[in-house]
Amino acid sequence: MDPVAGRFGAFALMGAFALGCSAEVESYGSDADTASSAHALVTVERSVNVDGSGARADVLAGFVRVPADVEARPIYELIGLRTSMPPVGQCRDATLGSGSTPTVTGIGRVELLEAGEVWVGAQGSEGTLAPHAFPTVTDQIAGVLYASRDRSASAFPAASSYSLRTAGSASMPSITITREAPVELDTVTIGGVALAEVKEVGIGAPIDLTWGVGASGDLVIAELATADRVVACAFRDDQGAGTIPSGKFDKLGSGRLSLTRIRTASFRAPDVDFGELAFQFELGTNVTFKP
Repeated sequence: MDPVAGRFGAFALMGAFALGCSAEVESYGSDADTASSAHALVTVERSVNVDGSGARADVLAGFVRVPADVEARPIYELIGLRTSMPPVGQCRDATLGSGSTPTVTGIGRVELLEAGEVWVGAQGSEGTLAPHAFPTVTDQIAGVLYASRDRSASAFPAASSYSLRTAGSASMPSITITREAPVELDTVTIGGVALAEVKEVGIGAPIDLTWGVGASGDLVIAELATADRVVACAFRDDQGAGTIPSGKFDKLGSGRLSLTRIRTASFRAPDVDFGELAFQFELGTNVTFKP
């Protein structure tokens, strides 16, 4: 596998799931009340090197009861269900531990609800997700997250109709929805050179990127990453091009350059106040960063 994984190219908390187990999980059901709302968040993430090697996929799902007086997005990021992204046309230091991670102070109690059996995948080949007790360092967040049982990318193709189904439980009704996954990135160039041929990237000048135009509403996140630094820049997918300004990345040596196509599709379901199925499909290569 690649020596470097960008923050948008891997689940930050997958290692934490190793602290739990995918067997029996304690029930965290509770009575719903008017002072909270139920949210369903699912991410399908695929990554492949431009030469076709290293293909992998992960799915992460959480069903969250959030206090009504708490902003939901920072909670998603704290739990690991979503990653903070820069505004379109801007770049952001996405280095793990950079100080942007929300804290639990003042959030009240957040519950990760059981949803029974959970199936996610291309229609006709859905796989079940394994429940994991969320690694709890405080009683403010407790419950279950669901993750894919293996990292096979073949089970999660691009340009396919996906379904999310849950059996439901006492605390979360069953859900059945379908959404379309985006196509994979193609014809990517860096400074006019095909991504497959890029071995070195100069960081002392603006870095021009192009890709096959995607759908309106989707995003492309470009990442420059080393073992201790990640910078992410966001662009509209339907523009087919973007530029990383000089001075945004200052690390030299071995690293990784990647582009990730992101689509987020919202949905509603009975007793679910907000639902979102997100796709993050990355194409990348190992490079050497030069002055």
